[in-house]
Amino acid sequence: MNARIIITTLVALVLLQSAEVLVQAQDCNNSSCGKIVNGGTIRFTRKTAQFRNEGSTSNVNNDSGTIEFRGTNAAFSGANPLGAQAVSRIGGYVIWTATDSNQIVQPRYYTNLGVSGSNKFIGDSVFVSKSYLVALSTGRRNYSGLFCYDGTGVQSIVPEHGLNAYDKLELQHSLANQTKALLADTATVRGTFLNNANNIGGFDVRSKGVLNLRSLSRSNATLGVHGDSSAILVTDNNAQLIIGDSSTMSADNGGRVDVNSTFKPAAFIINFGSTFSIGTVATGGQYHLFANSAMNVEGLYTNSFTALTNAYYECSSTVRYIATVNGQNLQASANAQPNRYGILETIGGSKLANGNVNIKCGLWVNPGTHPHTITMPRNTAMAIYNDNPELTPVRY
Repeated sequence: MNARIIITTLVALVLLQSAEVLVQAQDCNNSSCGKIVNGGTIRFTRKTAQFRNEGSTSNVNNDSGTIEFRGTNAAFSGANPLGAQAVSRIGGYVIWTATDSNQIVQPRYYTNLGVSGSNKFIGDSVFVSKSYLVALSTGRRNYSGLFCYDGTGVQSIVPEHGLNAYDKLELQHSLANQTKALLADTATVRGTFLNNANNIGGFDVRSKGVLNLRSLSRSNATLGVHGDSSAILVTDNNAQLIIGDSSTMSADNGGRVDVNSTFKPAAFIINFGSTFSIGTVATGGQYHLFANSAMNVEGLYTNSFTALTNAYYECSSTVRYIATVNGQNLQASANAQPNRYGILETIGGSKLANGNVNIKCGLWVNPGTHPHTITMPRNTAMAIYNDNPELTPVRY
């Protein structure tokens, strides 16, 4: 195909129904002076089919069309291959539909990406700016490297888990009020997770969605978990979640955060200028800090649920308030045994409690290079119990 190709009839997605206009090809060669406008489906059937583009990528318009690869080793290629950079992102839909063997899904910048049929190998640096569609009957998805949702508008994160878990997952570029969301099922991330600071619209886990983080993770934009049975899990000993870059994380309306990781120095870190807040809608948010897990708070940790019975700390868990500036908020804790701090440690500047502070297994006032005070407001108290006789209740 070295001539001008124009396919103008608009069609539905081939993943959903047969196209009205269909060009079947072994290869497509678009020369330096060629132009392709696709409003139907270009289907490649050969195992190693190539869509070669030699001229400007702007000479290929697939915004209203579909490109389908049925071959297991097909690819975009040429001197100026489509989708190799963000500026050459492939419009419309690209679908990988091999049924007879393992298929390699080429890392590209896609607008809409779809997979169906046999097992897929999805390599490093796949970017999707609108929708990612996984047909129900699709074989295993083997992710190796970065998969990024980088659209400016609302995007749904596909809940991949088990053998189909993401390797590395990143969220980018949403505009204000254009929130990315995980709904109704579990997305597991085996490797790193990043909610990028440029993801202005933030990321929300809701409607029974579960984000399962299994390694180093960081959120530099708004992150929330909202609704019963929705959760963010940091429950592998290789897992850590950092809330950074003056961002906020919230749990509310039954949304839950579970931290069950021995990662050192802490599995859950709230950096200076950042906030982790537990809200008050319905049953409020839920926070669980499990045995031998630690939380470092340099920023702000607040629980607005009046009874404070929605935050749970096991005896051997540690919450450290480590801000070096004076006046760091020290979040109150309930007197019910499950809701008392396990081990509370204070480091750095002075601390100011916002209510009664109950501790079941030990207070460690660690002066380091900053001797400091803990101030309890009028009519409040700090109570230190001795649920574990092997621990010294108060240490300096």
